[in-house]
Amino acid sequence: METIEEWWDDCHRAKQDRLSPVSKLSCTYFVSDFGGPELWNSLNIANRISSNVSVLEIGVGGGNDIRELHARGVRVHALDITPAALDKVQAFTEGRWLESDIQLLSERFFDIAISHLVTQHISNETLSRQIRHVLRALKANGVFAMQFADRITGVDKESYSESLDCQREGGVCRSLSMMEEVVTAAGGKITWLSQPRDFPQGARWFNIHIRDKSFGWRGKLSDHYRTATRHWRKG
Repeated sequence: METIEEWWDDCHRAKQDRLSPVSKLSCTYFVSDFGGPELWNSLNIANRISSNVSVLEIGVGGGNDIRELHARGVRVHALDITPAALDKVQAFTEGRWLESDIQLLSERFFDIAISHLVTQHISNETLSRQIRHVLRALKANGVFAMQFADRITGVDKESYSESLDCQREGGVCRSLSMMEEVVTAAGGKITWLSQPRDFPQGARWFNIHIRDKSFGWRGKLSDHYRTATRHWRKG
């Protein structure tokens, strides 16, 4: 049986004739290319992007966000599941890491970590591992900015699936409470939550900030999170 690593290797090698077994879309469709100020604003990190900060980009995609960061003097490192993705951004990154080597990330090194359109392609086990090691690699005031997908109709533990087809198609959806469980188990806590963005296909996206559970600041972002959860908690 094909592994998820082999699937993404084909996607990044632009094998246009390789189709997803469910949607029948070309695998290259799933190599998203969001990036730049629009993404940073949506993740609430635009004010943190400046020259000489260190950023870990999780999931290369088409490389647009990495190029935008590099153009602003950011010291960018990339982490991805396949070498084919990392090869695309060699000229724009100071370090490149396979996801299988995430435990090798330097401790207290990064100011920001970014994960966009990644969580809906990975299992809870992989997500928990990522959160745990990324939090270890963040500086004391660093932030892990992450997007994740819920469903407008809601997700519970009975309807949750992380099958290989779901991981290929970006169909691994989690409710806010499910995400909270994963974050907490990995040693983190959510300190900011965006308003949700709904899509006609039935998906609902959230953006969050994750920090180490020992992070003691209880300012505006935490207040916003506690208020927002009263309106948007599901599952």
